[in-house]
Amino acid sequence: MRTILCRIATPVKNAGVPSLGLHPYLYFYKDQRFQITSFLAWFSIVYEIHESRMQIHHRKISFNDFTRVHRSIEFLIANFPVATTETVGKFGSGIKGYDRLQIVYKAFICLSLEMEVDFDDEECLNTFILSMSKAFKYINFNEFYVERFLGGYDDAVVKHVVGYVESISPISRPKPKAFSALTKSLLKHNFVVGNHNFCLICDGLIYLDSTESDHRIAKAVGGQGVLENGLLVHPICNRMKSDLSLEEIRADLFGELLY
Repeated sequence: MRTILCRIATPVKNAGVPSLGLHPYLYFYKDQRFQITSFLAWFSIVYEIHESRMQIHHRKISFNDFTRVHRSIEFLIANFPVATTETVGKFGSGIKGYDRLQIVYKAFICLSLEMEVDFDDEECLNTFILSMSKAFKYINFNEFYVERFLGGYDDAVVKHVVGYVESISPISRPKPKAFSALTKSLLKHNFVVGNHNFCLICDGLIYLDSTESDHRIAKAVGGQGVLENGLLVHPICNRMKSDLSLEEIRADLFGELLY
């Protein structure tokens, strides 16, 4: 359990476990209030990835896979809050509802691995709407997106996402272990994505307490420890980068996307 918590947020003392650097104000807060259901949902997902138990259509999902789509997942969480609020509203909060909410977040991961998430692209938006509306029939799209549904969509992606959600729904799998309610004292503050910085490796949001310093040009190839050669990245991204250049690690990550 301690290892999973370290994956979610960097502890004050170094535990030797690279954190994903999940930004608390996006993942675990709403209107300055801690959201235990979201926390438990992400705890469960990170646990499954850590234990190599998370699969999407027989493809094992790794932390590398998550890092590749980190930014896209955050975009969907920030721009589609109705998925979280209506899931919690229907199934309850905490232990009662986290299992259903994690399926929504897993759908975000699945969809992000299948296509580039860009709501300015009509086909992408339509594909997202159809995927989520078919997979989660209780979510109300009318107020948010249905009015914009005009053109084509990627039928293969829709079927892939819907099929995955159906395969992990409660009626399709044994009931998982329940996780104890875990709470933390975090700063309360409105989340405004435009006021935050992003990891230059995975493009995900940077939370200052969950970062590590790295060299743009590695020390092994002559990089110096000067301000101009420094960058703040997620701890796990720092491990992945190692002695690679920024361009090399990004090519390694994003060159393997499925779209």
